[in-house]
Amino acid sequence: MVAADLPIGDRIRHYRGGRRQDAVAGLVGITPDYLSQIGRNLKVPSLPILYAPPRRGRRCGLGAFLP
Repeated sequence: MVAADLPIGDRIRHYRGGRRQDAVAGLVGITPDYLSQIGRNLKVPSLPILYAPPRRGRRCGLGAFLP
């Protein structure tokens, strides 16, 4: 279990598990570079990125990789 007080990037990195960064970025509809910046806690994802509903070109929001 990951502590809830960890930065969002650390939690996303943990919960994406063995999935490749480019694969997760493609599912969410963001660039791998942007996901990398989130994972390194350089950027904070917006709520629409975290909880966006599936639509053309995007299967889920980044929040799907969090518990």
